[in-house]
Amino acid sequence: MFDIFISYTQPDRNTASAIHDALKNNGLTVFVATNKYDSMVAGRSYKADIENAISTCKIFILVYSKHVNNSADVLKEISLAEKK
Repeated sequence: MFDIFISYTQPDRNTASAIHDALKNNGLTVFVATNKYDSMVAGRSYKADIENAISTCKIFILVYSKHVNNSADVLKEISLAEKK
């Protein structure tokens, strides 16, 4: 279970990473879909990890930019968060 889920597009990866680091440095558990952090584990289902993280997180953060509407993955993540 994560306190926060960060949704972002690849062009906004650096921003998402900065947000992740700031939140984690303040003691929060943060899911961000990148292998740079411990959110993703090799060999596990990427889709299941994301769905589980969204369904159990307390806060969903969207790194909003001009790229969001062009990302099917981010739009799916938003849809999952809305259902929660």
